[in-house]
Amino acid sequence: MRNALRSQVYESCRSASPDQPIWACDSPVGTGKTTAVMAYLLRAAIALNLRHIFVVLPYTNIVRQSAETYRLALTLPGENPASVIAEHHHQAEFATPDLRYLTMLWDCPIIVTTVQFFETLGTHQTARLRKLHQLPGSAVFIDEAHASMPIHLWPFMWEQMKCLAREWTCRFVLGSGSLAKFWENPRILGESKTETLPSMIPDDLRMVSSGLDRQRIRYQSFQEPLNRATLCDWIERYRGARLVVLNTVQSAAVVARELQQRGTTTLHLSTALAPIHRERILKTVRGYLQHSPNLDWVLVATSCVEAGVDLSFATAFRERCRASSLVQVGGRVNRHGEQSVGLVWDFVVSDPLLTIHPDFKHGRDVVDELFRNRMWDRDVTEVMSYALEEEFKRHSKESEIDDLLKCEAIGCYPTVTKLTRIISADTKLVLIDRPLIEALRAGVSIDRHALLAKSVQLWSSKIKKLGLMEIERDSGLYAWEYEYDEHFLGIMEGILKLMQIDVDGYAIV
Repeated sequence: MRNALRSQVYESCRSASPDQPIWACDSPVGTGKTTAVMAYLLRAAIALNLRHIFVVLPYTNIVRQSAETYRLALTLPGENPASVIAEHHHQAEFATPDLRYLTMLWDCPIIVTTVQFFETLGTHQTARLRKLHQLPGSAVFIDEAHASMPIHLWPFMWEQMKCLAREWTCRFVLGSGSLAKFWENPRILGESKTETLPSMIPDDLRMVSSGLDRQRIRYQSFQEPLNRATLCDWIERYRGARLVVLNTVQSAAVVARELQQRGTTTLHLSTALAPIHRERILKTVRGYLQHSPNLDWVLVATSCVEAGVDLSFATAFRERCRASSLVQVGGRVNRHGEQSVGLVWDFVVSDPLLTIHPDFKHGRDVVDELFRNRMWDRDVTEVMSYALEEEFKRHSKESEIDDLLKCEAIGCYPTVTKLTRIISADTKLVLIDRPLIEALRAGVSIDRHALLAKSVQLWSSKIKKLGLMEIERDSGLYAWEYEYDEHFLGIMEGILKLMQIDVDGYAIV
């Protein structure tokens, strides 16, 4: 039944008209949107003689998985896969002449990138504008659109997308298994600016797929706050493959280490690991799921695994965040109907080492309301649109919407750049590979793909606290000087040890 459904989704997407400038694709998770929408993008590229295809993803860790999927399907014999499909994990845009060659450009036929795509639409900075000229005449798939940006940025980005479609022959697809129809919401876009966007998925097909999805999983909430000991006790009471998703990198590392020290088979996945090492761990995860279905083990991760990753666990535990995040984690449970029903648990934490993410306060309140009102058995698009409305009511930022549109109208582009930052965290690129660090310090050119594969993003405040040094003056590129565990905790191996020294007040050397 599920395979037949995926075939129907594929045909519906593939046959969608290239004449429609913007499509929605709100098929539930696990119905094959990644390949189905690409089939449409290729047809549109042929019909309209387009220059590039962009796939925009919300999380860096799923860039490589999507790129590899496309390379296997689309690379012709004799072609270099990396020259056909480029993967752009995180920002590497350098203004200094010596490092400018490392900047990632959108110069391949197919580019798989992150939400920095949208920041480029609003920028005035030269390094990013070098890429922007590649965008006209392109087809763009905004995958997992629910997580692409804060709600208040959609009015501005919506206008940019419509302009690119109208004046520059671009085509867009907004896809997600938890898609909220912001374009129909007058509170977000304005009373006179709402629109109706056609869906690639016919209503009857979407109703069938949505019904199967509600049978596949059940959402439950554990209301009492948990510390790391009681959380681990609870997780260990379940069996099989379990997924635990926490809101911060530190919380994920702390819980993963606790479970491992208890003797539980545990893997860890977060942006504390460089892309090359995240990919190795994902390979291990897939191996466990495919070849050891009866193994009792746990994957502890951040939100980087809640969307776009083809994984299927027996049970999932998701620290309370946003409604869309809980739905996406549901897409990693009983994904292929391996069991009668899969459980997805919502929970809250209270522990000095389990840090609370400040950006999710309003989302957490909405999730609590959805459980109190028993709304989790409704159609997912209905639930997500309701959640979006409620989150916007609690934290609308209507003044920021107005400020951004006014600044763009009068050409105040430095302010537009500032207001359209999606990744608002003040982070820098930190290289974790010693040979590459030494090569750069010696003035030797390195491959830009190697730079991205072997680096992480770290808060500037954390860089300062750790005393990390720039590899080259004013480059914005730093060298990691502490312990790094490529098999488990990444840079958190060194950071947790430093935290323990702070707690103990001493270190044995």
